[in-house]
Amino acid sequence: MSVNKVSVTEFSDATQLIAVTEVRERLGLDSSDDALLTDLGLEAQSLIERYLGRSLARQQYTELIPGRNRERVYLTNLPIDPDSVTVTIDGTANTTHSIESNESGQLFLDGSWPDTLEQDVSVIYHGGYLLPGQMGDWTASTAYVAQTATVSPSWVRPTKRHASPLLFQCTTAGTTGSSEPTWTSTGGDTVSDNSATWTGRSAQEIPYELQRIAWMVVKGIWDARTRPVGLRRFEADGFSESYADGQEAEGLPEFLRRALDRWRHRL
Repeated sequence: MSVNKVSVTEFSDATQLIAVTEVRERLGLDSSDDALLTDLGLEAQSLIERYLGRSLARQQYTELIPGRNRERVYLTNLPIDPDSVTVTIDGTANTTHSIESNESGQLFLDGSWPDTLEQDVSVIYHGGYLLPGQMGDWTASTAYVAQTATVSPSWVRPTKRHASPLLFQCTTAGTTGSSEPTWTSTGGDTVSDNSATWTGRSAQEIPYELQRIAWMVVKGIWDARTRPVGLRRFEADGFSESYADGQEAEGLPEFLRRALDRWRHRL
């Protein structure tokens, strides 16, 4: 079976699936422990992403897919921002594609190529979630810095969630107005806001359930640092699980693997 070749073309600098400040408060620690908690968060992120088989942070990817005359192919890094997708087939731009499911990464292609040839499909897209600290609610008379792609962007939500299904990225630096602008509902459209400009994106924030799982992994790693030799039990938020002899304490216990299964990629 052929494997898609995926490369990151624009990296995110967001690395924490759950904010360090939240972990600190839950553990009853102070800011002097933030460096350690950051390391534990990175370890938890690595364990979760290794199990899921993909990065969770929203980044831009280039994915090369052996078409094999299929009208539907699957992208790897979910969820997909459908407004960010560009497709070429054997070097020719394809403008009739569509994302049929953001969560499964199912991409529908124009099936007009010859039946007897394998086609090379190249897809550039944004996939993954916005992580804690990357965005907040829109605020009046506030200066925002524009960044490209997903590297240290300024993102906001409309203060009234029904105003638009989109999230908004600052694409022209400036200061917001005294009243909230009228938000667009079309991905890729821009919104003028005093001297700032927002662009609507079909992006998604990391679900609360994934943040909760990240917290439980961090808590398990934290507890494992000080537990006595021979203690083989993981406890967090009312869940507990015993480890078999020889099982690595820092591995993901079965109940967390089961909880993560809904986010695993299925072709």
